[in-house]
Amino acid sequence: MRIGLAAFFVALLVGAAALFVASRALPDLEVRTIPWTTPAGGLQAAAPPGQVFTCARDGLRRIDVAVTPVEPAQPENLELVLRAGGPSGEVVRTVVASALDPFQWGGWLRFEFESVADSSGQRFAFELRPAGGAPASHVAPYVRYRGHMGRGTWQGERRLSGTVEGEIQSEEPDLRALAFSAPHLAGRIALTLIDAESGAELRSASFEASAPIEFGWVVLSFERLRDSRWRRYRYRLELPPGAELQADEKGACSFPFHGSGRVDARLGGMTFGGRELGDRDLNFRAWSDTGPSVAWGLLRERLGWRLMPLALLWIAASALLGYTVGRARR
Repeated sequence: MRIGLAAFFVALLVGAAALFVASRALPDLEVRTIPWTTPAGGLQAAAPPGQVFTCARDGLRRIDVAVTPVEPAQPENLELVLRAGGPSGEVVRTVVASALDPFQWGGWLRFEFESVADSSGQRFAFELRPAGGAPASHVAPYVRYRGHMGRGTWQGERRLSGTVEGEIQSEEPDLRALAFSAPHLAGRIALTLIDAESGAELRSASFEASAPIEFGWVVLSFERLRDSRWRRYRYRLELPPGAELQADEKGACSFPFHGSGRVDARLGGMTFGGRELGDRDLNFRAWSDTGPSVAWGLLRERLGWRLMPLALLWIAASALLGYTVGRARR
């Protein structure tokens, strides 16, 4: 009987310990695309990329940014500037990256700093830029556009310039953006979307780079086309002089985005050279004070009424283990 009770309590303690250990690796906020697919292009000091967000807990102490080095990069050549209130707010921390994991070809670029004690509920903005006053760095942060990514073309050896035309077929409703791979872009790119059957111009969009984009994806967003499923569209792109798009034998490398674009309310959108882009976010993680109470609160929030039956099943499984061990011992 004693052995059975011991096994029961050991099972309960192991579960509690697992909750405690997991809570230590729990970010305050996380934005991640699986897989990482859309780098914004190499960092330019003239137009640093960044992100606006609201912190949920006190003790903001670390920010990770997902990046891909265009060439092998050293973490100490990159820095993060954290501002309170928004992109034009007061600078509260400036820190050089401490690690890039994995080191060689991309992953989470880690910035650790003295914790901000009263960060709960506060709005912050950070910028990622080359350290030491360098004009550029061969590191590109990944961006997640607010929508569901459809099927597209990723790689090609050709280059297109001037006026580029092509055709797509939307496989889903609510078409809301097209993304194109740009080995080089400086200036304004303009898109016209045309119904392939009627020839009517349906949407137009443009994007002007504040600084040259090297090996990045350019997303051109427009008002949703709700009945786009299985519809064919033509597009026409006007590129600035010297700009290039990546292409294969079928045309420009591109893919569509669909959906409503709704995300966590704490995300304020990406910034690019001082401009706020509310339709996309950097892939990043913010770390604050953590603990079992935080993990338990997240479980309650995400599981709702399911949490109680799962807790009872855990207790019942622990009791069954104790009973089985006790019987076997006897």
